[in-house]
Amino acid sequence: MTTARTDTHVVADERELDYSALLIPSDLWWGVVHRYHGSATIRQGAAVVAGDCILETVGGPAPGPDPAWSGNLHDPAPTVNLLEGGAWLRLADGREGEIQVERAVAGSGFTEFSGAKGILDLH
Repeated sequence: MTTARTDTHVVADERELDYSALLIPSDLWWGVVHRYHGSATIRQGAAVVAGDCILETVGGPAPGPDPAWSGNLHDPAPTVNLLEGGAWLRLADGREGEIQVERAVAGSGFTEFSGAKGILDLH
């Protein structure tokens, strides 16, 4: 009898992942202390991009300094390309604030950004 080694590979779309199940609770690790996953818009000059947004804070749990944060937004039907630099983020829950576009992949609808100020400045 001959046996062959067979490996399987599954490609998962990010939207299928339950990120909250992957995170270690903040009381056990000082890493991620807040997470947002939902729709959002980024405005940069006259350009407006809307899509699925994920943002995370990094730092110790309160009390302490306002934690740093970063995120990404994916526009499923990109028509506008953003540029690296300042922009304005508005989350679906109404919070908004200034961001810094770190990387925007032209034509892909994928944008990475960081908070220009602390996460608590989203209002």
